[in-house]
Amino acid sequence: PVAGVAELDRQRRLLNSVRHFVGEWYKGLQGIVDAQQALTSSVRYFLQGGDLDGLEDGPVTLMLEMLEVFKAANEAVQGHTTTLAIVQQHAEAISKDYEKVSRQCRKRDEAHERQGHYNEKVSGLQSQANGGRSEKLQRNQAKLQKASDELEAIDTECKRLVADVVS
Repeated sequence: PVAGVAELDRQRRLLNSVRHFVGEWYKGLQGIVDAQQALTSSVRYFLQGGDLDGLEDGPVTLMLEMLEVFKAANEAVQGHTTTLAIVQQHAEAISKDYEKVSRQCRKRDEAHERQGHYNEKVSGLQSQANGGRSEKLQRNQAKLQKASDELEAIDTECKRLVADVVS
C-alpha cells in the first residue's frame, strides 16, 4: 500500500463530515431566512392595509421590533452564508483532489493485477519451455516488462498525489 493512504482516508472522512455539516447548516439558515421573509411579507401586507388607529400600540410595536430583529438576523446570516459558500467551495476542491488520488490508486491496483497476470504467465511458460526461448515466452516477457514499467510510473504518480493531498 502507498504510504499516506490511511491518512488520506482519515482526512476524507473528516472532509465528508464537514461537507455534510456545512450543507445542513446552510439549509437551516436558508430555512430561517425564508421564514423571516414570509413573515416580513405578511407584516408589510398587513401594514399596507391602511387604518392602524384601531390597533393597540403593543402589536404594532412588536411587529416593528420583529422587523428590526429580522433585518439584523438577515445581515448576520448573509455574512455567514458567504463564509459557508467559501467553505463549501474549498471542500469541493479538496474532494476533487481526493477523487483524483482515488482514481490514480485504482489505476495502480489495475496495473498491479496486469503485472501479476503476466508474471504468472511468464513463470508458467518458462517451466514449459525447459530453458528454451519460445516466441510466446518472449512476447509475454515483453508484456511483463511493459506492465512492470507502467506499474512503476503509476505507483510513483499515486505516491506523489497522496503526498500532495495529505500534506
